[in-house]
Amino acid sequence: MGETEAAIDLFKSYAERHPEVIEAHNYIIDGERYLQRTDSVMHYTAKAIEHHPDNIDLYMRRGYYWSEQGFVDKAISDYNLAIKHSPTDSVRSVVLGTIGDLYHQLGDTKKAFRYYRKALKKFENNVAVLNNYAYYLCEMGGDLDKAYEMSKRACDLEPSNATYLDTKGWILYRQGRYEEAKPIIFQAVSLDASGSTELMMHYGDVLHALGEDFMAGVYWRRALAAGHDAEEVAERLKLIE
Repeated sequence: MGETEAAIDLFKSYAERHPEVIEAHNYIIDGERYLQRTDSVMHYTAKAIEHHPDNIDLYMRRGYYWSEQGFVDKAISDYNLAIKHSPTDSVRSVVLGTIGDLYHQLGDTKKAFRYYRKALKKFENNVAVLNNYAYYLCEMGGDLDKAYEMSKRACDLEPSNATYLDTKGWILYRQGRYEEAKPIIFQAVSLDASGSTELMMHYGDVLHALGEDFMAGVYWRRALAAGHDAEEVAERLKLIE
């Protein structure tokens, strides 16, 4: 801890003498973050922005810090500033998609979808936006055909991404296309390295829809053992008792 403090102090001294060196500011911010001093992180990020007002990474980082602390409105404000300094449309698309995710977090689906559309207009192959837009559209009972086309494009771009495969399979499930959904979600479960209980629950739901209740129960119980909500699993298990 003492060495970290000493290193940060050295970088602060250097940044005072050479404020044009962005790396010095980044080291200070990273050090304060490592020490979990949120107020200092914000203070030194603001100082860095004073000297580097066109640096998109600083706005992106501060936006992320705000969102971590639960200040989503402030995060959105910083991400909007980042858009103004984005060097390319693909970068603007990433920032717009992030704002869309934050609005979804706030429960404002209308604004979230508006930003997703803006993001895809800037860069149509933004896979994260394609996936998130498709999944949330599916979950709210929106246009499933549109959701499927976006999800399919995301999977075509990243065919081994478990999350994207799950979204595609789940949309097929919601469309009643259970036979098509089964191998896709099974592939998602097989590829998943995170131990996502949501994927296990989805696969169990598909199996149940196909009348394969024994294996549905196996996957729902696996989800429970991995930490999924016990009440939700119990409701599913009642379906096969």
